[in-house]
Amino acid sequence: MHLSKDKPEILNLYRETLQKLDRDKVSEILSKYLKLDQTMIRQELDNFTEVLSPDNLSSIDNAVNNIFFYFYPDLKGQPIEPIVQKSLELTRNNYQEFLDQTVEKINKPAI
Repeated sequence: MHLSKDKPEILNLYRETLQKLDRDKVSEILSKYLKLDQTMIRQELDNFTEVLSPDNLSSIDNAVNNIFFYFYPDLKGQPIEPIVQKSLELTRNNYQEFLDQTVEKINKPAI
C-alpha cells in the first residue's frame, strides 16, 4: 500500500503484467512440474491473481475486505482496519529499505 501511494506506476505495471500473463501456459508448466491437474492449477492461479490484484493492494479497505478476510474469514467484524493503519504508520519510514534489501538478496547468486 505504501507503493500504491508513493509510486503508483508500480501498480500500473503490475496491472499490465497480469493482463499480459499467459495463464494457460503458466498453468500447463506448473501442472507438469507439480504433477497436478492443470484445471485446478489454473483456477488457483486465477484466485491468486484476483485476491492479490492491484486494486486490492491500493487501499486499506480493499486490502482488508478482499485479501485479509479471504485468508481469515473468522475475523470478519473485528476492527482490522485500525491495525493495518497502524502497521502502515510504523513501516512508513523503512519499507523502501526492506524492499531494496529484498531485491539485493534476490539478485545475489544462490551459491
